[in-house]
Amino acid sequence: MLFKPTLPLLLATALGFFATCLTASTEQLGDWSRFSQYVPVRDGTKLALDCYIPIPDRSASGAELEGRHPVVLRFTPYGRRFAATKPYQLPQVGVGLNGSKPLRRLTQRGYAVCIADARGYGASFGSRSTWLGFQDALDVRDIVDWLGVQSWSNGQIGMIGSSWLGSVQYWALVEASPYLKALFVGNAQYDHYATFFDNGIYRPDLELAWQTIRERVDFGADGAGVAAVDGETGVVQLRAARAGHRANTPLGAQIRPLLFRDTLDKETGRSWHLENSVWFHRLVLEDQSVAVYHIAGWWDAYAKDQLLAYTNFGGPQKLHVGPYFHGETFGVDLIGEALRWFDYWLVGIDNGIMNEPPIRYYRVGAGWEQDETWTALGGEPVELYLGAEMLPTGSSVEIKHGSVSSSMSLNHHFLQRNNGTFRQGLCGDSVAAPAECYASPYLTDMGLPINGATQRFSLPLSQDLEVTGHPLASLWLSPLSSDVEISIVLAVDLNDGQQRYVSGAMLKVSHRWQSKPPVNHLGLPWLNQSNFASSQEASDPILVEVDLQPVAVRLSAGSTLTLMVTAIKPSNKGGGNPIPLEIYQREGFRSSLQLPVKNEGML
Repeated sequence: MLFKPTLPLLLATALGFFATCLTASTEQLGDWSRFSQYVPVRDGTKLALDCYIPIPDRSASGAELEGRHPVVLRFTPYGRRFAATKPYQLPQVGVGLNGSKPLRRLTQRGYAVCIADARGYGASFGSRSTWLGFQDALDVRDIVDWLGVQSWSNGQIGMIGSSWLGSVQYWALVEASPYLKALFVGNAQYDHYATFFDNGIYRPDLELAWQTIRERVDFGADGAGVAAVDGETGVVQLRAARAGHRANTPLGAQIRPLLFRDTLDKETGRSWHLENSVWFHRLVLEDQSVAVYHIAGWWDAYAKDQLLAYTNFGGPQKLHVGPYFHGETFGVDLIGEALRWFDYWLVGIDNGIMNEPPIRYYRVGAGWEQDETWTALGGEPVELYLGAEMLPTGSSVEIKHGSVSSSMSLNHHFLQRNNGTFRQGLCGDSVAAPAECYASPYLTDMGLPINGATQRFSLPLSQDLEVTGHPLASLWLSPLSSDVEISIVLAVDLNDGQQRYVSGAMLKVSHRWQSKPPVNHLGLPWLNQSNFASSQEASDPILVEVDLQPVAVRLSAGSTLTLMVTAIKPSNKGGGNPIPLEIYQREGFRSSLQLPVKNEGML
């Protein structure tokens, strides 16, 4: 099943100096004034920039600033401001960290806020041959350098944003400006390949969302598209910039052929998946001093990416993981947390934020917790053999082959974009979010069909079980062709007959080969996803070892933990058909599930 989010959700979740001022215009509106202009970057390309300067001229602490403000930058592909925005309005472009509320609260607290259209998008000039990468690092560097020397800037620059606007902040670290001091990053990419392929399975929904956004922002009519830079020549320059955007490489045309992590782009000869992954620049990121606050969600596509970024980056850091889908910010004042972060790093207010434990996460079914470290497998994970029931290793009970059930099956494609559309409108910016926003989704709400090809393994829980980390499935399977797709879902069957999603993973059989990870991979299998590895001969049986989506959850006594495994043969027309799958349990080939439990005595 492929979700088709509404246009507002697509716009909210999709997944982005050395110069003098050009055609700048200034408006004074209420408690801020806006100026809008082009800023050339090092290769002469002009990027559109709006800045909102607060009035009166006071800092977060209330002290007089004498015209110099700390600055927070957004760098966006979604339009810095729409043409329909009224002169007295802050830009109404996104939601959450990408919406207008952070801008309002930042300017009220004395911060100047600037928003730039990324190269090749919005009102900025230039074109793009790739989605997100090193060129953006250079462009952000030049914009931050320019902001750092303006007469109204105190030279202390931060960045804020989620999704593409979060991912580009990680790139800002690769070519960091000396003026850049702090980032507030939501739902961001660490591994370019994993953004578009779930262990070899392409995600067409992201391509669809991106195309929709591009048509609206870059090529929409005057009322729907991005605003021109203010001034007499603004509209003319916007038209010229749009004409240049026609040279942008379409996202699908670029990404779809890059089936493996090391596949070369036929047009450029570049390894885009490698070059456009920030981990590829790990030595730079390990030796940086910019303070980074990571915001992630257990059900967001980037949950693992941000845990890896937190694990591998140097410099001061904090990590917040909530029960969020992409773009949700309910239940906690994340904007207030951003203000605390910037107050500390850009203004110098000692508010105690760095004295708190660096990790704060929400345990589904329990509540908020804090910790000092993130351990992927919970120290000593409990290993469960997959038989008629899941049993701890070392059990004297005979292990039997898993039974096949026809009562419930899984359409594995819902995992491609588990984006929370089923609770849209409930869990936005509200601090007092309803209880269902904190619970994992119902599997039945994901539109799952019925068939008899899913292997099911169950573990009745006699007491509460807390799982914290990355469940790890090790499956010995009957031989399967290289294009077969496997879905693995961990769910909990509740006392009232409901079934809730806990975690999951997908894998194309040709992408199962492991190698030594190039970064700290938390002790998890590194599937190198290379064309070379996929060409190796298959064995009988084959081993599939893959980590599931990270999670923190309390499972209640009396419920049943259930693992579901399905094999799908994809069709050329889209979708696919379930195929028979044998999961081995003979001596030397015992399939298992490792659970990172908080207390091994719970099982």
